[in-house]
Amino acid sequence: MAALSITVPLHDGETPVSFGSRLAQANGRDRVRDFALDVRLDFAGVVAGRPAALASLARMGDCSPSALGSWAAVTDDDRTSLRGEHLGSRTLRRRRVFACPSCLLADLEDESLEPEVRAWGRAIWQVPVLRTCRIHVQELVEIAHPDDSTLLHDFAALAFSRADDLVGIDAASERRTPSSFETHVHDRLWAGRSGTGFLSALPLYAVMRLSENLGAVMTFGPKVRIEDLGERDLHEAGARGFASASAGEDGIRTALTALQETFFDGKGDWGPKAMFGRFYGWLAHENVDPVYDQVRDIVERHVVETMPIGPGETIFGREVTVRRIHSLNSASIEYGMHPKRLRKLLAADGMIRPEDAGRSDERVLFPVEAVSARLATLSDTLSLIRAGQYLNAPSPHERLLFDAGYIHPVVTGGTDVLREHAIRRADLDDFIARLTASARLELSGGLPIPTAAKRASCSSMEVVGLLLDSRLANVGINGESRGYLSVLVDPDEVKALVRRKNHGGLSLRTVEKRMSWSTKVVRALIDQCLLTCTVAVNPVNRCPQRVVLESDLLAFDKSFVSLYSLAKQREVHFRKLKAELVGRGVEPDPAFACVPASFYRRADIGNPPT
Repeated sequence: MAALSITVPLHDGETPVSFGSRLAQANGRDRVRDFALDVRLDFAGVVAGRPAALASLARMGDCSPSALGSWAAVTDDDRTSLRGEHLGSRTLRRRRVFACPSCLLADLEDESLEPEVRAWGRAIWQVPVLRTCRIHVQELVEIAHPDDSTLLHDFAALAFSRADDLVGIDAASERRTPSSFETHVHDRLWAGRSGTGFLSALPLYAVMRLSENLGAVMTFGPKVRIEDLGERDLHEAGARGFASASAGEDGIRTALTALQETFFDGKGDWGPKAMFGRFYGWLAHENVDPVYDQVRDIVERHVVETMPIGPGETIFGREVTVRRIHSLNSASIEYGMHPKRLRKLLAADGMIRPEDAGRSDERVLFPVEAVSARLATLSDTLSLIRAGQYLNAPSPHERLLFDAGYIHPVVTGGTDVLREHAIRRADLDDFIARLTASARLELSGGLPIPTAAKRASCSSMEVVGLLLDSRLANVGINGESRGYLSVLVDPDEVKALVRRKNHGGLSLRTVEKRMSWSTKVVRALIDQCLLTCTVAVNPVNRCPQRVVLESDLLAFDKSFVSLYSLAKQREVHFRKLKAELVGRGVEPDPAFACVPASFYRRADIGNPPT
């Protein structure tokens, strides 16, 4: 078909649909679909960007087919491309007509054309993420949303119907600078793909969806519903998401980290979906497009390296093969420890940060590499009471063993953070092994450590010390018992080894026998400080006892003598001796008035009469 007698100029960046709509208006048809029927134009083919339909329209409009097709949106198998950039499926704004009111007002000032054909549709206005006019630095606004399907794609008719409203629309529109996101998309459509950055390697539709989905959760939280966001919210979300995604893996992971920090302040369920919300759901469930696999890889690495997820769990349907992060909850499960005790042990170790103190178990995290060895150690620990039960040591022997240093904690208790000590089971096993190193199966007359200690008048810990130092030759094992109480020792051998050096003093009983004094007399002499006494430890029973040194007793005996002892020495009856002394005027020493015996100074007695 030859060119029509009435044509309109084709603008650079104009959509073929807009050009056809203006051509229809120029030729007296109010609706482009009626015009297409008149001239037998495949208008659906023009909308779809089919070459034959575009060629027919170019001939009718007397314009360059290549110029007309350069801004055609090409739809093939439900995929749309513009300027060689793949935009995905059903991504162009077709029913809702967006435009820059300042651009349209400028179009209407072109008096070389009839008013109804002056406004023309820019192809970039159909791209949903482009919401700002670069020329007039203002937002694009919706100028039409026809319910009548016959007006669909009829840009000239729709724009002209709003001509009288454009001044008011223009005044109400927001003035703003295009975001870096919009600039990237605009430049790729005008000049093609360039650069080597992370986003430059992705098709344009992936850049657009990634930026908006990531930015939406960054801006409005993980529970956001993108379909509920208005154009201005989407403009903000796209800009934020693009700023992070354009930095590649580091930028995306920084954004994910920020979302995690917000999550840690809450109390809800944890997990990638809970933390990353719509963004994770979009990657996991809303599409299977392999073009996003590298994004999924980034998210997977981030989750594995920052969250308590391990073998047996999946991310995007992929099984996790290695654990990098433990939570208190996951560690307690893997190592078989109660999370409350584990929390206290790690806090005592200084491995729980102050900011984690009030967080739930699944929100307290540790790198596996940093804590695995310590967790393995702590998982093998018992409290002191349970350690005693494990050793089969009766109370309070577990405390005696601990105080004596024979069992050691790996984490010391008795603090505000940790009340109970933590003692390794392996260390307890080693203690029992050392305790029984020289034992044989049977030992006649052998007694358990506590019983033998009583017989030997020593402490059980002294017996333990002898065993650990290999100083006992006779050690047995009671096959019907276990652990601490199964060890048998010879009490006589123990007694010989624990007997202390003799203190050198005379017991009060010995003093009684040597001096022929009664118990009452000895006690009175000591209590009245007439006979010097000291306190010493009995070498056998370890008990403190009062003793008299040999020198003190001799010194006393040199100065004083009792009536009974003097009578015995002179081989006379004490009554006769007393009468003799009275007759000579010798009286008992008054210092001994409170002693139930008569004591004389030897100097006063003199020699017996001949």
